[in-house]
Amino acid sequence: MNKVRTISAAMFFVSALACQAAEAPKLDGEWHIMSVTGADGIDSGKAVLKFDGGHASGTIGCNRIAGGYKSSGDTFTFGAMAATMMACPPPLDMQEQAFLKALENVKTVAIKGDEAALKSGDGATLIELKR
Repeated sequence: MNKVRTISAAMFFVSALACQAAEAPKLDGEWHIMSVTGADGIDSGKAVLKFDGGHASGTIGCNRIAGGYKSSGDTFTFGAMAATMMACPPPLDMQEQAFLKALENVKTVAIKGDEAALKSGDGATLIELKR
């Protein structure tokens, strides 16, 4: 009986990992940041966000940020993000603050083709991305 439970638990764990791994490739890769709530004039040529199997990194055009994220079903959240601490000139300073605040509030992601929207818990789009 214990063998059956152990095998069942192992099969469940492997299935859960397979489902999570199947979701990750949709987001993995480099995305250009097209817009951030509260930040006007984002330069999408310089502003990027990269995803790689649970790790995210990017920039608005001044400091670099990096940290982890978790994706499970409809839920998508970022962990604590580390950032370099260079003094950014206006308007990059305000854009970066808005970007970091938006990352803290992301709860879901919607991906359609080469576009993605990082959304708050109430469904408002906080960050728009494009491949």
